[in-house]
Amino acid sequence: MDSWIKRSDGSTVWSNRLGNTSSPVTWTTATRPSVPFNGQTGTNTDFNGLETYNSDTSKWRIMNGTWTFATRPATTDIDIGSKGSNSDMNQDETWNGSNWIS
Repeated sequence: MDSWIKRSDGSTVWSNRLGNTSSPVTWTTATRPSVPFNGQTGTNTDFNGLETYNSDTSKWRIMNGTWTFATRPATTDIDIGSKGSNSDMNQDETWNGSNWIS
């Protein structure tokens, strides 16, 4: 049976019956894992960025991403230090817990 497996590096991959895996998994903000584990990592296709779950804060840290002012990730569910590139500004920005800093 095909299934999800957790690797030692904390990421989750899809494994088929033959043991082949593909990584990372993808999701949207709406379809993120409902019960993520610490270190769970995948690509969020809403902003084309890799993100990792931090169980200490119950938030997702975006490692990289691309967005505009209108499509920035919701700040209610992202961790301090989340970062990406804002194409409206043509600059990188990082979430500090209160504001986006360029």
